[in-house]
Amino acid sequence: MPKPTFQNLPLSKRRAIIDALREVFLEKPIHSIAVSDVVREANIARGSFYQYFDDLEDAFTTLVDESLTAFEHEILARVQDKNLPFFTYLREAFEKDHAFFQDAPHHKVVRKFFTPNQLYTVDYEGYRQRKESFYTTFLSELDTRAIDHVGLRRMKMLYYHLSHVKIQLIHKAIKEPATFLEAKDEYHWLLDVVEAGLKETKPHEKHR
Repeated sequence: MPKPTFQNLPLSKRRAIIDALREVFLEKPIHSIAVSDVVREANIARGSFYQYFDDLEDAFTTLVDESLTAFEHEILARVQDKNLPFFTYLREAFEKDHAFFQDAPHHKVVRKFFTPNQLYTVDYEGYRQRKESFYTTFLSELDTRAIDHVGLRRMKMLYYHLSHVKIQLIHKAIKEPATFLEAKDEYHWLLDVVEAGLKETKPHEKHR
């Protein structure tokens, strides 16, 4: 976690340092990044860096937390107080996420940070708990009556796996081995199949 001296900086200064961290983090292999790269990009003194962070790992963990928070806020802003049906949200999310990933670098930061065989020790359990908490909050904003019969744990698993496929298809569309419409159609077809399958597993209501 960043030191209180970082949190007490004016917002514009904090943003400039985070932007510099992101620029360096995405530009170079993790193992070759030095504190000198960050202070040069952020235009701060080396001593100031250590007033804000314990080390590079602390700085990049802060960057990842900022990226996750930005992504979580983006998703929650789409669903709060709207009570969208689960599959309606997923269909609408593809185009919005495609635009978000193109315009914002947050997902690139998270993907790189969690790449295996890196130098830093990732608190996987802490991030897992964060994800679980976010999923609970997020799903509570949706109309999930069509899939309530699977239970919350499986609902979270379903959202995770469908989101993972969505992100892979979005990356294909951004890198252009597939067009946006092809990727979107493939994702919507998958949602149609899953939604139909879940309807088949839903217990029929007994008529009195």
